Amino acid sequence: MHAINPEFPLSLPLSLCKQSPVDIETSHMIFDPFLTPLRVNTGGPGGTMYNTGKHVSLRPDKAHLVNISGGPLGYSYRLEEVRLHFGSEDYQGSEHLLNGQGFPGEVQLIHYNQDLYANYSEAVRSPHGIAVLSENPNIFLNRMLNRDTITRINYKHDAFLLMGLNMGDLYPDTTRYITYEGSVTIPPCYETATWILINKPIYITQMQMHSLRLLSQHEPYKIFLSMSDNTRPTQPLLQRCIRTNIQFSKQGPHCPNNRAVRPQYRGEQGPHCPNNRAVRPQYRGEQGPHCPNNRAVRPQYRGEQGPHCPNNRAVRPQYRGEQGPHCPNNRAVRPQYRGEQGPHCPNNRAVRPQYRGEQGPHCPNNRAVRPQYRGEQGPHCPNNRAVRSWTGGEGEVVGRVGRCPNKVGK
Repeated sequence: MHAINPEFPLSLPLSLCKQSPVDIETSHMIFDPFLTPLRVNTGGPGGTMYNTGKHVSLRPDKAHLVNISGGPLGYSYRLEEVRLHFGSEDYQGSEHLLNGQGFPGEVQLIHYNQDLYANYSEAVRSPHGIAVLSENPNIFLNRMLNRDTITRINYKHDAFLLMGLNMGDLYPDTTRYITYEGSVTIPPCYETATWILINKPIYITQMQMHSLRLLSQHEPYKIFLSMSDNTRPTQPLLQRCIRTNIQFSKQGPHCPNNRAVRPQYRGEQGPHCPNNRAVRPQYRGEQGPHCPNNRAVRPQYRGEQGPHCPNNRAVRPQYRGEQGPHCPNNRAVRPQYRGEQGPHCPNNRAVRPQYRGEQGPHCPNNRAVRPQYRGEQGPHCPNNRAVRSWTGGEGEVVGRVGRCPNKVGK
């Protein structure tokens, strides 16, 4: 079950065609080079954290405002609230999916249009009313989710004043992002939101995620019910366009460091990286039969190999060592490598004495049998000039051409 709020509609009216969240399929995104970086004017050093029973919410100090503009936004938007979504398991918890894959959590920075509307309540019901920046849990949460802070909001209606925060840390890298037109994800799900998904995954610790899962939806005198899985199911994209200014082809296909193509190098991976656990998390720890790093299938990585391993020396003994009977380098079968050869070895000098040296009686190059090849000949060679001198008379050498090599005298 993805949503704890019973007010979420199970089906939508036909008039609602721009609902959020959605599953972002990277292959269907449209590259828009005119999407400029977002401009962020940071303000207040603090805010108040709340347990609303549905979310962890941070509301910034009204005396120090944070505004964003630029990118897909035609107006200036003011930060109203920071809202956290998270799951009971690491593979779920984010409202948006990337190629069908969820993340442990999602932070939503909710802004309202301050140029057109007086407050969030008015803006959320109006066209171009709000802008939501969505990102994976980031370093800003280290302060929000440390033990001294998170234990102050264990139960519904708890609140805690945070001071000394740099609100700019909420906005990591606003240069590259994905954007689309959608809705608010809590009832009544107004279709007035411009979504901006930041392309910069950053991390919190497993202990901090565990602390979030211990937060209760209820007051302390009621039965504990975890706030986790406070997400809305994904909605149909329908005919909407998802735009991005992320250049997936910035690196060439042959670049050895292109992590989308050659993700063996550790670090951040692209969405098509077969080792990207956020995209293909089935490769956690032990690998399945289709895992590109499964040593039984793709044993390029050193270690024990399975029977289908192309580096298994019994099957593919290119690597030096003991070879099995089918090894193409087995010197008894394929004695190209110098050494002792078996009877079927094509390089066995007794059978195929093309290689210079002593030859056996059947050797076609044995100069004692087939002395056609010029050079020094053995004693039985009919062309052996030392045995069959070409003479015209008694001991007279008449020449080395034009006479029968076996005829002596006239």
